[in-house]
Amino acid sequence: SLDIAAARVLVNYQNGKGHAKGLIEGTSGVPFRMSLNADLQPALWRVALNGRVRGLDLKTQSPARIVPKNGSYELLPTAISFGGGSIKLAGSYGEGMKVQSRLDKIDMALINTFVPGYGIGGTASGSLDFEQANSAAFPRADARLHLDDFTRTTAALISQPVDVNFVGKLLPNGGEARAVIRSRGTVIGRMVASLRPLPPGSGPWTERLMAAPLGGGIRYNGPADTLFSFAGLTNQRLSGPIGLAADFSCRVADPCLAGVVRGKGLTYENQTYGTKLTAMDLSGRFDGNRFELQSLTAKAGAGTVSASGSLSLAAEAGYPMDVSVKLNQARLARSNTLSASATGDLRLTKRAGETALLSGQLRLPETRYQIVREGSAEVPQLTGVRFKPPVGPKRITGNEQARQSASAFSLIRLDLKVVAPEKLYVSGMGLEAEWRANFDISGTSASIRRDGNLIGPAHRPARTRSARRTPRPRR
Repeated sequence: SLDIAAARVLVNYQNGKGHAKGLIEGTSGVPFRMSLNADLQPALWRVALNGRVRGLDLKTQSPARIVPKNGSYELLPTAISFGGGSIKLAGSYGEGMKVQSRLDKIDMALINTFVPGYGIGGTASGSLDFEQANSAAFPRADARLHLDDFTRTTAALISQPVDVNFVGKLLPNGGEARAVIRSRGTVIGRMVASLRPLPPGSGPWTERLMAAPLGGGIRYNGPADTLFSFAGLTNQRLSGPIGLAADFSCRVADPCLAGVVRGKGLTYENQTYGTKLTAMDLSGRFDGNRFELQSLTAKAGAGTVSASGSLSLAAEAGYPMDVSVKLNQARLARSNTLSASATGDLRLTKRAGETALLSGQLRLPETRYQIVREGSAEVPQLTGVRFKPPVGPKRITGNEQARQSASAFSLIRLDLKVVAPEKLYVSGMGLEAEWRANFDISGTSASIRRDGNLIGPAHRPARTRSARRTPRPRR
């Protein structure tokens, strides 16, 4: 969809000849602000573009040449500078659409502009072609890409760079994709996938694609951070050696897998809370559309964490899951403001059509929390002052940043019972005290509700010493 917030266009066109120039602000999937200058002739249109898309400069290296033909338009090969790289485009648009593109060392860091928090790095070269006769027809697509030094960067570390070769095609009578992952010239992973769409007349092409029979497999034996980077979980990292071997079948929307996953000596880090799990051993297997976590053990500070359960890979069922976690004095958070360890049992469950539920009981043997006052940095707001709302549509600059993408656990229902019998230390703003607490946590991760008791330090009268002790009588 195209939403134009503001535009100014000047056109002088008659008898098939003329000129046009304009400035357009709006949104078409992403915010953009684009200026154009066009020379319009009966047999050829020449158009120069210059603007910004999601904070990235977009400019035609030379005017794009467009040939109008009886209600359709043909784009001759055109070079466009975008995000530090260059893209060559050609194609046509009318009742159907055809696009041919060639990429030359495109900086993959531009992905972070559209999907922030991933920290993707590397360069991409190759070709992407797409053709569709009409909006209802099944498309044809061909992709041949080479990714050099693909990495994912976090606040702490950078994943090991790998090279990825990908070849894929999609046709009305089927499709296939192949990928090879190399680290320092050594092959550490391979993927082969094939599908056959359903025959025409069984629904829109997108539904036919999701219901297509699936086949293929994946083999991987290398660093875990490379695989984990494709999950796209922000501010999280998994490192260490991991092995994966799985074959898949059934349908795209409801895949069936058979295989195993093994990991030894892994390290997981969550930079938001300071959680760090070390010496993690992982063992799991794929069975149909389920992934069974047979065993997971790890150290968390001076304590331990263990987990087991299952996760469905079926999109139609809403990815149901049932995972149990056991904590034994595990340090779950360590930051400048919060340090906490916990002992107890947790359970993460999810059913079709429901939000994931985290339930269980936790005992906090020792917790430290520091109050940080940010009010001094806030600007006071004057009372009695009224501001008129802006008139007209909201202006688009093209520099608007993308929102953080939501993960599968961005919203979780809570049903927890937390007990801190002692050693709940609170400091800051002149306060140094030890508390104890017993409360229930409900609501959701976006709107937490706490019910229970929080008891401060008890006041005890100081002991006074007697000036003279009365001697006991001798027997």
